[in-house]
Amino acid sequence: MKFYVDENINSSIVLGLEQRGFDLAYVAEENPGVFDKEHLLNARRQERVIVTADEDFLRLDKNLDHNGIIFLTDQEEDVGATIRKIAEISSKISREQFRNHIEFI
Repeated sequence: MKFYVDENINSSIVLGLEQRGFDLAYVAEENPGVFDKEHLLNARRQERVIVTADEDFLRLDKNLDHNGIIFLTDQEEDVGATIRKIAEISSKISREQFRNHIEFI
């Protein structure tokens, strides 16, 4: 599973996912300051699942097709636990099953 990581995600989570070998596009490095709708469209074109803590994506979800969203409800949680949960999701849910799906962690 490939991820499109929103700029509001803790950089330690990004680093941990990279160290585990996940294919990431990190908004803070590649495309900061763009409107959320554009991020959703970019992620769809790149066939990536969005990782975010931005509630705006939950509203956009109702209007636009996407490859899936992993929504972090508590970034204060242990970084390692968050990374493990994301890794677990990616190993249990296929890309096809994740389409237009939101997973809350």
